[in-house]
This record gives sequence, structure tokens and C-alpha cells, in this order.
Amino acid sequence: MSYRSVQITRFLLALVLFSGILTATSQAAKLTAEQRKELASIKRNLGKVATLIRQKNYDEAKTLTDEEEAKLDKLALDAMIPETDPVIVSTKRLIALRRTVLEKAMGGGGGAPGANKGISFESQIAPILNEKCVNCHGTQRASANLKLDTFADMRKGGRSGLLLVPGNPKASLMALKLIAPDNQRMPKNAPALERDQIELIAKWIQEGARFDGEKETDPIGASAKAKMNPVKVEMATGNEKVSFMEDIAPWMLDFCMRCHSGNNPASGFSVVTFEDILRGGDTGEVIVPGKPDDSRLWQLVGLQDPIKMPQGQALLKRKNATDLKTWIEEGAKFDGKNAKGNLREMVPTEDEKRMAELANLSPEKFADLRRETLEPTWKRALNNEKPELLETDDFIFYGNVSSDRLKQIAGWAEAQADELRKLFNEKQKPLWRGKLAVHVIKDRFGYSEFNLTIEDRRIDPATTWHSKVTPTSLDAYLVLQDVGD
Repeated sequence: MSYRSVQITRFLLALVLFSGILTATSQAAKLTAEQRKELASIKRNLGKVATLIRQKNYDEAKTLTDEEEAKLDKLALDAMIPETDPVIVSTKRLIALRRTVLEKAMGGGGGAPGANKGISFESQIAPILNEKCVNCHGTQRASANLKLDTFADMRKGGRSGLLLVPGNPKASLMALKLIAPDNQRMPKNAPALERDQIELIAKWIQEGARFDGEKETDPIGASAKAKMNPVKVEMATGNEKVSFMEDIAPWMLDFCMRCHSGNNPASGFSVVTFEDILRGGDTGEVIVPGKPDDSRLWQLVGLQDPIKMPQGQALLKRKNATDLKTWIEEGAKFDGKNAKGNLREMVPTEDEKRMAELANLSPEKFADLRRETLEPTWKRALNNEKPELLETDDFIFYGNVSSDRLKQIAGWAEAQADELRKLFNEKQKPLWRGKLAVHVIKDRFGYSEFNLTIEDRRIDPATTWHSKVTPTSLDAYLVLQDVGD
């Protein structure tokens, strides 16, 4: 295989990895055949626990759960697999789930609101997380791809892996980060949590990291807050002129979320959930359904009396203000799915809207969009260079090398795409939706110009290729400098 063919293999493999086709491997691959059988037996027996619970054989179910957990711990120790390994973590979570169901069936703690007789997540743990963690790990900012503003997101973990190993704080990243040394400790660049707070979180994990709210997708602590100050939500009939979700929520999140969210929202008024909006702030309710002139929100946003909202240079469109008044006149009704849910999660961003539009396109239409971007991009960077165009099953090649050279590179690329397709057992053609665009540039000057003009950067002298894939996949391309064979 030639040097250039090897390079193309690396380029394509890098892009496949970038696109998320490969997943992290588990050290459980080191298990012997006998240990694999033991692990499979543990999982089968945990399935039997569910049957025993349904048959109300609670003592037998508890005994079997304890036995299987002991077997799992011994297996991990013998095989030298860390407790944070995905296989061990997933099995531990299954064990914790069985214990939670068993406790609920026996009249102890469980998933129902208020049922947990141990530490309450909603009333004891959530306030700590909201105060210390959510500002950096929330909807607007998710450092290390970790979000803590809902329990569902907590379960997912972040870039460093799963956050919780129910029943085992020593293996739970959440607990370990709170006591880590120096700059590894969380919260970052802030005082450490109080000792009693750390111990409370560790004990909650030890008890099974149980959730006692209403829905895991609600903002953490929402059920406890609702009990303190309940609100009445009236659902829309569908006959209203103004939709909250389509006409009010988008601009409210864009203009208001920055100041009116988090642990300490301005004036005590939060726009994180619909119930938060109805609940109001330090001065009480800000919306009186049916009466905009008596609604403080309309006074500030529509009449701008006694002060202007939003503050600063931000200006609402006239339609936004008119829609707000009409919505209040019509009863301030809700037309979403969950009044306690995070509105940012329910209201799509512009990128998400664009992705939804693109998702409905056929592969042919998507490829048409890709072709439409090639010429304008090339002209911006290398207007004086006439490009050659060559299209294959998986790629659209565009470059100022000779047509024979472009065909040669295309042949290598298609061969390697077939190898990747076999490697990942991928049947789809083309391999990339809308095909992958490949710009091939004949010299260093042209490659540098492309980077300066299109990517707005100076390129390292050793770099001869790069790739770009945007969230919408509307841009998906490789740029190669032809350095010869």
C-alpha cells in the first residue's frame, strides 16, 4: 500500500472516530471463559430476583441479591477489574435497582415521592448541587459534558464516565471528585463542600443513590420546591391565538434565562420551568391570567414601567410583546408536555431546528446541499484556481490537482471506506449522510490559504490535512494537501 493510501486510511478512520462510531472498551474483555460464565450467571440470577419479588418471596429475594453482589465483588477482585469498569458499574446498577424495588415492595424506601425513609435526594442532596454545582454543570453550561440539573442527566454522567455507582461511594466519581486533591477537586475554583455535606452525599450513594422526586427529567429539587409553593397550571385547549411553547418560550429563554435561572435568580424569579414562571419571584406572582395590566411581567416587558425588561441593550420585537399580552389575556395557558420540566430541554435551539429540517431530507437532497456548498467555499479560498470535480458512492472530491490524480485518490478512499464499512459492520451507503466532501489542494500555499480564509486560523507547518463536521452535518469535509506518494 502506498504512503498516500495509508494516509487516507488514517484520515477516514479519524473521521469515523470523530463521528462517534467507536465506543470505549471495557477491561472486562480480559475475563477468562470461566469468569464470563460466572458474570452471565450473576445477571441471570438477578433476573430471578425480580421474579421472587413479584411472588412476594422478599427474604429469598434479598438473600439472592446479597449473594450475587458478593460474587460480583469477588469476580472483579480476582480479575483485577476496577469498580468503575462499565461492566461492573452496569451490573451494580442492576443490583441497586433490584434493592430499590425490593425495599418499595416491603414498604421501605423507593422511587415514589416521599417514600424514601433514608436521605432524600430532592430535599437534602438537590439543594447542595443547585448551590454548588449546577452553575457549571447545567443546561446553559455543561463543563466536561456533565449536566447535573436533572437526575436523568446525572445518571448519564459526562466525559469522565458514569457519575454514580449506587451503593458504592468509593467507586462513584461524584463522591471522589469532592475529596480529590488540588485542581482535580470539585467545585473547581471554589471552596470545598463542608464535611457534613460530603458525608451526606456519600451516605446517600451508600443507601443506593435513590431518587425520590416525581420525574427524573424534572429540574432537581423541583418536587420539594413545588410542595413549598404550589401553582395551578391551566392547559391550553388548542384554540388559542398564541402558543406559549412556540411564541413565548423561545424569546423568554433567549432574553431572560441568563439572569433568571440557576441557584440565585435575579429578584427570585426563575424562567427555568413553566411552574417557576407562574410561581413568580420575591414580589409574588408576576402573571395574573386574563389580566395583563395587573401582571407585573407585562408591566416590565410590555409597558416598561417602572423599569425596562430585559435590561441593557436587549430589545424585544414588537410581536414578542404583543404575543405576551395576548397570551396573558387568553389565560396564560401551557401547551407543553411537562410544566415542571426544564424549558430549555423542550424548546429547540436554532441548530436543533435546523437539524430537524435536515433529518427530513432524503439522502439525495442532502447530497445536493453538500454540492451547493463546495463551489462557494472553494471560491472564497482559492478563487484563481480552477477545480476538478469527481463524485463516487461515498465521496465528492473537489480540488486543483489533475483529474487523473483525483481519480487515484478517489480509488484509495473508496477502498478504505469499504474496509471501514466491514470493520464497523456498517451497511449504509453512502457511509456519511449526504456523502463526505474532500477538498484536495495541490500545494502548501493553497492549503494555508484555505485555513486562513475558511477556518480563520494559521496552520502548523507539520499539518497537511484536517476535517470538519458541524452539529447539523451540513458541513462534513476533509481538506488534504497533496504531498505526493
